[in-house]
Amino acid sequence: MNRGISEGQGSAVIWQHFYGGAHSSEQEIIRHFEENARHLAFRKNGNVLYHEFISFSAGHYLRQAELTNIVADIGQEYLRLRAPEQLAYGVVHFDTEHIHLHLMISANSVGRSERVRLSKKVFADIQKQLESFVLERYPDMAQTPVYREIAQREQCKRSADEQAMIVRTNLPSRKDLLTERLLCLFM
Repeated sequence: MNRGISEGQGSAVIWQHFYGGAHSSEQEIIRHFEENARHLAFRKNGNVLYHEFISFSAGHYLRQAELTNIVADIGQEYLRLRAPEQLAYGVVHFDTEHIHLHLMISANSVGRSERVRLSKKVFADIQKQLESFVLERYPDMAQTPVYREIAQREQCKRSADEQAMIVRTNLPSRKDLLTERLLCLFM
C-alpha cells in the first residue's frame, strides 16, 4: 500500500473520509477500509475496493514538492467527480518516468450497503472532465490532450455520401463551407 514512501519515491497525499487524515497509520487505513466493507453483502468475487491510478505525461519542469501538491489537487478533483462519499487513500509515485497517483477507493459509500457502480459513459465523462480540469488549471503540467482530440476527430467525420460528393465534385461540402463561415464569424 505504501510502497516507495520510505525510499522517497512516493508520498501519501489523499485521505478521504478518514478520521485521522494524514496522521492515520497504515493499519488504521486498512481497518477503516475493512470496517466499511463489512456493510456490503457478501458476493463471490465481489469488489470491496478499487485500485485506480492516474498517470501524467512527462515533459513538465516542476519541482517534486510543487508537483506533489498539484497531483493531490487533481486527485481530489477526480474523487469529487468519481467517489465523493467513498473512502479513498492516495499515494503519488515518482519512481518512473511518468508520475502517477495510486488511489484505493472503497466500493461503497461510507457506512452504506450498496456498491457504487459507474457506467462506462459516466466514467468516460469523468475522465473528460478531469482532463479539462488539468489542462485549464495546470498548464505547466504539460499534459497531452487525449479526450479533446478524440472529440475533435469525431466532429470531423463525414458520411460516405458526403465524402463521395467531395471526391466527385472536387468542391467543399455545404457542411465544410458553413463550418468555415462560422469559424470566421467567431474568430
